[in-house]
Amino acid sequence: ILILLSTLGVYTEIFLIIIVDLQKKRVCIA
Repeated sequence: ILILLSTLGVYTEIFLIIIVDLQKKRVCIA
């Protein structure tokens, strides 16, 4: 269970970083 939670946390972090990066690019394009 702990391994699953830590893996989920890592994926969530990566997902958030990707979303922030996409929003920055969108702002630059706009």
